[in-house]
Amino acid sequence: MSRRPMKTVIKQDEISFKNDKAKSKFFAFFVMFSCVLPTACSIESGFVKEKIDLPEHWALTGQTKSSLVNWWKDYNDPKLNKLIDHVLLKNADLELAIARVDESRALLGQSNAEQYPALSANIGALKANKLSLPFIGNDGFTQYGFSPFLSYEIDLWGRLAKATEAARFQLLSEKENIRTIRLNIIAETVRCYFSILALNAQISETQRIILNRENAYVLHKKLFSKGSINEVVLRQSQVSYENARLQKPALEERKQIYINVLHILSGASPSDMFDKSMYEYEGLVLPKLPSLPNLSPEQVVCGRPDILHAEHLLSSSHAYVSVARAAYLPKLSLWGLLGFHSDIFGNVFEKGPASAMAGSLGGPIFDFGRTRSIVEASEARQRQAYI
Repeated sequence: MSRRPMKTVIKQDEISFKNDKAKSKFFAFFVMFSCVLPTACSIESGFVKEKIDLPEHWALTGQTKSSLVNWWKDYNDPKLNKLIDHVLLKNADLELAIARVDESRALLGQSNAEQYPALSANIGALKANKLSLPFIGNDGFTQYGFSPFLSYEIDLWGRLAKATEAARFQLLSEKENIRTIRLNIIAETVRCYFSILALNAQISETQRIILNRENAYVLHKKLFSKGSINEVVLRQSQVSYENARLQKPALEERKQIYINVLHILSGASPSDMFDKSMYEYEGLVLPKLPSLPNLSPEQVVCGRPDILHAEHLLSSSHAYVSVARAAYLPKLSLWGLLGFHSDIFGNVFEKGPASAMAGSLGGPIFDFGRTRSIVEASEARQRQAYI
């Protein structure tokens, strides 16, 4: 009778030993992870924003702060406002820049999501019979399963964080690019519009001069036929008249060039744009120039969208260099799996799940220069951003 308790004690000791062994493995893994994480090396590229050497004040003072977002509306010209609204709505470059912002925003979401665990699941069914598995029996078997899978990459070296930072700066860069394109489009539209109005005024004045010189030439021909003037005076009058006539086609050609530029900016054909009355000169009185905002030269320069676009692009290139260099370092990944299986579909979750956990620490050893080429390419893009 003394042997039965001994067997029970032995089984309990074996179970306790197995549990202690599992705990010791988990503790060893935890200690290893705790030691590795604080000593993770940095992949910071060391980007430092340089200070711009600019004067502290403008040569002319007395400016007042003013909103210049819709500065062209100070002209109080409904035709100009309509034209700019049409150009901003239809311009292909602006639409392309907006699409790039949408792309950069989506890439930022992708990079940000890679810093968190990913959960996936697999649902499957298996049916086997004696034809495929003859050793099972004549009836075969059917099995259903559901397996959720969790994977997570621990960002030891900050690679994922740097990738998110690079994507964020890329998004900011594309947003500033929209501002740059928008300002350029508006400025070019206003320039073309007023150039057309000015040319219309010149054409009207040239037409008046042509009419006057034509009348003078006709009069001189009559006087010459009567002998009141000599041929030199007649030829001078003729040359003056012909010169005036030659000026008008040149002015009309310049006007058409500006109209074509507006058509390109708006993405519309001449027939779809506006009628000719759109550009008729009606004695437009230019408004008083708006006052400049009371900002320092450094604030004005650093607030320019093209400057901000270049700065964010440079910051993004620095972060991408760090991401590329992190490829030299090993990656630590963890996986977790739960498995539910049953012969009956409705009883899949009745039995306890089978679980599994795993981890891996791996890095490149020899890749025929692939990682080095990626780093060199990112450094080349960084140098391009500096230029």
